[in-house]
Amino acid sequence: MKQTFLSYFFSYLFHSKTRQKLIFIATGGLFLSSFALIILHSVMGGLQEGLIGRSKKVEGEFELQLFSSNPELESKLFKKLEESQVEYFPEYEIELLAKSQSRITPIILHGVDTSKKLAPFLETKDLKGLVLGADLGAKLQSDFFSKVSLISTSHTDSMLGDIPRQVGSTVTDFYLSELVEIDLYHAWVRLSLVQNLIREKVINRVRFYHEDDLSRVKKIVQELDPENLNLLLWSEKHQALMWSLNLETTVMILLFISMTFLISITITAGFMIFFDKIKRDLASFWILGASKKQIMKLARVFCSLVSFLTCLSGLGAGLIALSFLEKYSSHIMPDVFMERNLPVNITWEGIVISVLIPYVISLTFGLFSLSHFKKENHSFLEIVRNVG
Repeated sequence: MKQTFLSYFFSYLFHSKTRQKLIFIATGGLFLSSFALIILHSVMGGLQEGLIGRSKKVEGEFELQLFSSNPELESKLFKKLEESQVEYFPEYEIELLAKSQSRITPIILHGVDTSKKLAPFLETKDLKGLVLGADLGAKLQSDFFSKVSLISTSHTDSMLGDIPRQVGSTVTDFYLSELVEIDLYHAWVRLSLVQNLIREKVINRVRFYHEDDLSRVKKIVQELDPENLNLLLWSEKHQALMWSLNLETTVMILLFISMTFLISITITAGFMIFFDKIKRDLASFWILGASKKQIMKLARVFCSLVSFLTCLSGLGAGLIALSFLEKYSSHIMPDVFMERNLPVNITWEGIVISVLIPYVISLTFGLFSLSHFKKENHSFLEIVRNVG
């Protein structure tokens, strides 16, 4: 019975001379909703993932901040990390002023330990001197082998009246992360130069670039000194950025929900007309022995299948389009874009959202149309009498 009912009305929908074009227009809009939602969600997700990935490449997945200068604590910490086989990168981070000829600008200087393994992004850089962020170098108008003075206003020498300490270094390399907040303010130099400036042999940061090490590092912090060791995740450090990215995704989804609501108004009208056209056919199923409850249940299944298959086909077309976009987008993007190709990040969350949102809204309005039809046609007996 169920198979006969569904096959009959699907054939009626596609092959009848009186088939409703309004339903095809509505389902076409539903198809485009699912299609556009998976493409936009995947491309935006790819762009956001690229931005986060470039930032984590420099700053790491998480970092450990040391609040007090305690060589004994540092020694215990490094020993524990090595015993746990955790890859770590100690440094001293300090905010300074950089001066090159008559140009001066604030910078964030990272003193890295060149006697140990360097962070992945610095492995190819020359740390015999100063490595500047690309935009910072342009701001100082510095070139290779330019002389840059590093001035610390928080460290002074009282001999000549609290004069800020400063050291000089030669620019030996530049780093381009394609993130303004890094390239415009950050610089890297060997740890010994920074320690010479502050006159202390200490570190205040330990960076970690593997997310899998987080649980082991948390355990080590609890064993040593939780008061003087602060574990800071990348997402906690950039809460404002994460909030704005989540807001961007939420607004995008809300816009598509609004668009799907407009399409669903057409779906409501289309199903109302369709059910009015086939009410005599429904009555014929009743005459053949089906109860009204069974017929209404099968009509709901029909509405559900139409909505789900349309959304699923839109998702399939979107995934095919994304595969072509990922493969050939490098040939369509001009040189002025930071990303020469559109990054694509297909996730299960995006797939579920792209099908579920249009499907639920469409099904809701479809069932509303069916309930309206049910109210107007209380009994199939009246329909049969009207035919007679």
